[in-house]
Amino acid sequence: MSATAPLADHPPEAAGPDLARACASFRAVAGRVQAQAARAEDQFLALGQQLTSAFETLSGLVSACEEVAESASDAGTAAAADALRSAADQVAALGGAGGRRQTLEEFLERLDAMSRRIEHAQAALRPAGAIAVSAKVEAVRIGDTDVDFGDFAVQISDAFGLARQMLRTVAEDAGVLREALQEACEREADLARRIEAAVAHLPPRITASVEAILAHMAAAGRAAETTADQSRSIRAGIGDAVMATQVGDSARQRMEHVVAALELAEGAAAEAEPLPERRGALALAGEVAGAHLIDTGEELLADMRRTLGSLAEMGAASARLADIDADLGSDRGGAADLAGLRADVAEAQALFAVLEAAWRAADELARSVAGGARQLERRIGAIRDAEIRVARLAMNASIKCGRVGERGRALAVVAQQLQACVDQTTEETAEIVAGLGEILALAERLADSHDTEADARLRQVAESFDRALEPLAALEARTAERLDLIRRESAAVARLLQSAAAGLAVHQEIAAKLQAGAAELASAAEELRGLECRPGPIAERLLEAVAASYTMARERSVHAGVLGRPC
Repeated sequence: MSATAPLADHPPEAAGPDLARACASFRAVAGRVQAQAARAEDQFLALGQQLTSAFETLSGLVSACEEVAESASDAGTAAAADALRSAADQVAALGGAGGRRQTLEEFLERLDAMSRRIEHAQAALRPAGAIAVSAKVEAVRIGDTDVDFGDFAVQISDAFGLARQMLRTVAEDAGVLREALQEACEREADLARRIEAAVAHLPPRITASVEAILAHMAAAGRAAETTADQSRSIRAGIGDAVMATQVGDSARQRMEHVVAALELAEGAAAEAEPLPERRGALALAGEVAGAHLIDTGEELLADMRRTLGSLAEMGAASARLADIDADLGSDRGGAADLAGLRADVAEAQALFAVLEAAWRAADELARSVAGGARQLERRIGAIRDAEIRVARLAMNASIKCGRVGERGRALAVVAQQLQACVDQTTEETAEIVAGLGEILALAERLADSHDTEADARLRQVAESFDRALEPLAALEARTAERLDLIRRESAAVARLLQSAAAGLAVHQEIAAKLQAGAAELASAAEELRGLECRPGPIAERLLEAVAASYTMARERSVHAGVLGRPC
């Protein structure tokens, strides 16, 4: 709305200095009110932008909270947790070491028994040297012309030498085999201790870590649900606050209406009407404009107090949203539980790898033992061949000694001693062969101890750990990421609301300016009332034009209150 005739076109000075002073006051007040209206408009715009930004941030925060809550109750989470628990239970079923260890210990017992028999066989062959010498001596006595007796003595010496050499070799081979078995027993004992320790602590620890992660995620879910509800409430409050800014915008419009009314008053001062009537019109315009300024300032202050209270309450609620850690116990709780679970799973998988390696080593040892036992069999076979040869020599010697009569009696005694020695070594050799048979049977049992089904189950458990751990870890990581987002966004909303509240302080300054303008208008009206001043047609036209600009019931109410009659 614009004035009908600006004072600049009809200088009031021609009508008197009082109108000039009143118009100057009106003009100055109008300028200050116009500045405050622009200031209020800027502030309302900034406030609206801040509240809109906070509203949008809260919308994203609600979505993040809903995602955390859904993840906590996701079926995939429960499935991964169940798989890890099941895999942990199967750690307790680890096997293979106990049976192999028992077989290896039996190996050592059998091998020690065979070594004792080898020692007995070696002891049985000790007289063989003296017997061979006696055979040579008696062969010489019988006569050098009898070549068979000379060959007999040499063959005896060679056969017993071969037997002794074979027994030494068998003893050495048995010693090497025993060292391998002893080392394998120690490895199995160590593996058994590791498995026993793992079975004692890994399953409970893995299960505890899984339960801790689930508890952390459940707590996060509950906190997220609470945060989502609070965020929705704050978001609704922000919506109300945005609506409240419309009230502030109406105050800005009222200030502009006052500015327009003062411009109309300046135009009325220049009309070709009697001076008292122009004074009356200006005085009345100043009183109405002043009343509007006072009421607009009060409306601004009341609106500010309501909005400040709402923003303070929402700001405090937003600050509490950032304290989500209080519901989770520790900001690093989930990460620590996950790190512990990873470490336990890694230890279990390392144990699986050791167990698989032990199975392969047991297979290799079984093959090596079987090969060594067969080598011993061949060497024992050579000893038995020597025994048979010596026995045959002894028999032939006895027959030939009988033919030569008294000369062969001493050699016949040597042949009997030789047969006795052969009989004893044959008995010991037979025991060694029996022991080798037992060792071969144990080697077959050791080879059969590698349960391929158990091997497959072990791999399945290891794969179960991998399949179950990664989804759970990914879910925990996403939850932690969303919780961090919730904290950041909550803090951002709190800062936005605090900034908006701080900006509302300008309303107090605007209201003070309006009150000062109202006081100046009242002073100008009072001066005009102190002179010859009366209402007239010009005042009615002015009031009618001013009333036509009103767009709010409150403006009409203030107008009617000043005039004492309806607008």
